[in-house]
Amino acid sequence: MSFDLRIFNGDLQLDNGDLEKVEGLDKLIQDVLKIIMTPVGGNVFFPWYGSFITSSLVGNPLDNEFMESVAQAQVSNALLTLQQMQRDQMASNQRVTGDELLAAVQSVILDRNIVDPTYISLRVRIATKNLRSTEVTLNLTTL
Repeated sequence: MSFDLRIFNGDLQLDNGDLEKVEGLDKLIQDVLKIIMTPVGGNVFFPWYGSFITSSLVGNPLDNEFMESVAQAQVSNALLTLQQMQRDQMASNQRVTGDELLAAVQSVILDRNIVDPTYISLRVRIATKNLRSTEVTLNLTTL
């Protein structure tokens, strides 16, 4: 089983003074959130990692239908990258559980705040290799 360090609201989490680990479905959810929220080029060691969601959607005056299609494309591209990273991880003989592996993106739904168009909510429904389905919600806004 692989693991990562648990992050909540941008902070590492502690468990009795030790850094807390995240595994299984919670790890996959965290991996999805991290790759979508990280701007492409935001990690100098892996400049290809991330998505263009924050730069292409937040505060954009385009109509909702077009923005939803952009969101679907951006999320799909980022999660294809995540799937390739997971394949590379398995190829290097790291043990990864079915709940940690992304099988499919089932839907991407964009909700824009009518009063404040700089605020959007993005709901991504994913399926794991263990055939479990879960929804990941991202709330995005410009500063």
